[in-house]
Formats: sequence, structure tokens, C-alpha cells
Amino acid sequence: MTSPFHQGELAVQARAGVAEQAKRVGRIIGDRLPEGADKFLAGLPILFRGGLDARGRVWASVLTGNPGFIRAVGDRGVVIKTDGQAGDPLVAGGDTIAPAGFLAIDLATRQRFRFNGQARQEGDELRIDVEQAYGNCPKYIQRREVVGRDDVSTCGDAVVDTTLSDDDLRLIRGADTFFIASHARDHGADVSHRGGSPGFVRVTSDGGLMFNDYPGNNMFQTLGNLAADPRAGLLFIDFDSGSRLQLTGKADTRWSEPSATNYNQTGRAVMFTPEAIVRTPGALPWRWVLRDYSPYNPEEVRTGVALGSDGSGESGRA
Repeated sequence: MTSPFHQGELAVQARAGVAEQAKRVGRIIGDRLPEGADKFLAGLPILFRGGLDARGRVWASVLTGNPGFIRAVGDRGVVIKTDGQAGDPLVAGGDTIAPAGFLAIDLATRQRFRFNGQARQEGDELRIDVEQAYGNCPKYIQRREVVGRDDVSTCGDAVVDTTLSDDDLRLIRGADTFFIASHARDHGADVSHRGGSPGFVRVTSDGGLMFNDYPGNNMFQTLGNLAADPRAGLLFIDFDSGSRLQLTGKADTRWSEPSATNYNQTGRAVMFTPEAIVRTPGALPWRWVLRDYSPYNPEEVRTGVALGSDGSGESGRA
């Protein structure tokens, strides 16, 4: 059987010493949607996307709509209504075929699966030919439920910037969830969830963002993509107001010895340097309430300890 992993993923798996485990886990990756995907997708009000814009920059984005705006077409196709996605750098007209990654996640139940493939925008529909699909475990997902909806007309104008504002910094430092998109040439795009408690993403003195890589399924799709191509995109959501913050830039993995002192269980941390920022107030019509944090969150979550830009522990929250 041909390996589902590219050279970047294989290199990270080898360096982490989990090549054999990854090979076994990789058997979950299939070339079609998992059983029950049609009903799961049809019930979602939100879907996360990763891909490249016309300039070759990687972005993470979010698509929203009333349940039913996503539908499976057989077991290898997905169609998404994309009207109302104002200001999203990944939503554009034309029939260009481009690699894209998607994360379908129900925040209320912590269920999720990913699918990647080739996407083409046709009018107000995005059509995806699925090439890879597989389920993910519920680790690090904070449980949230939809409690209301605002009219999409409340969406403000997207603002493009190169510097994080004070409001951006407050959102990032208070975040317990974000999404990261990555890409590897000839192997497609991907988007993945990252979760922790407020403070798990810290802002460095030079304006970069840094976060520990928590233990996962050992396949290392994101870190493997970054090893092959440093372009990356981050997405932060204000679940109370529906505002959306998107960053594109470059990222790399910093390796060190695992340490109980700085709450880095794996010895891996990702450093992201933003190059462009798009902030859109009220971009999402849905409003959520936090029900509880993931029981899998690492020690740094439970103690309220955040990490400094140099990886050292400091009291309070970053």
C-alpha cells in the first residue's frame, strides 16, 4: 500500500520517534467520506477551510450557513453554499481548481472529521472532489453550543492590516481555540484545530505567535506540511461577537527536550510570524456559549500558567 504521508510528514514522524505508530494510525485515511458524513455535514452551521489565495498565501477561513448549507454528493463529493462570506480571502469567483482542506466539527459534541481535495468555486457554490478523509479524536476541543444568531447584514467591512491591533492581541491572548491551515506542494492543503485554555497562545516580543504542540495522533499533517512549506494561516474567532481574525505568514517548529518546567510535554512548539492580517467584525452570524473545557487539556491549561516568549513559565495569563 502506498503511504498516505509525504516526505515532510515522514521526516517529522521520524524525528519524533513515532514512525511506526504513524504508519498504523495512517490506515484511517481513506479516499472517500466516512459513513454517516452526509447527515453529519447536513447538520452543521459551520465549516473550517484551509487553502491558498491568488497570491499563493495560505489562509484558514470559516464558512457558515443554516444547517443544510453543506451537502455530500455521493461519497467523494461535497457542495457548500458560500454566499455571505464577506471579506474572506479564500472566497472568490471563477472556476479555478485549487487544493483545499476542510474540518467538519460539531463543537457541542466534540465530533469531527477532516477531508481534503480539489475545490472549485461555481457561482455561490464551492464544489470539492474529495481525495482524503478521516476522523479525528475529540482531544482539546472546548464544548460550545449555539445560543443565537444575528442577521448576516451586521457583518462589518473587512480590514486588511500588517500589524496586530490591541483588540487582536486581546482576542489571541484570551483564545481557547484557533485553527491553522498549511500546505505542501503536490500534496494539497489542510486545516486543523488547536485548543487549550486562555493563554495557551502567547505573543512574543517581536509580534510573533507561539504555542506548544500537544500530544496527538502522531501523523503530524500540520507540522509535516510546515516542514515542507513554511506558509501557514491562522484563524481566531470571537464566539461572543462573531468577529473573525485571519492571519497569514510563515511558521516553523522549534524542537527541545520535553520539560515539566515550561509545561511542554512534547518538546515541540510552533512559532508563527504574521505577514498580513484580515479582521472582519461580525463576520459569523452564530453566537456560542462555552459549556466546558476539554478534559484532555494539558497541565498548563489547568494551572492557568501561560508561557513567555522564550518558553519560560510565568504566572498569570499572557
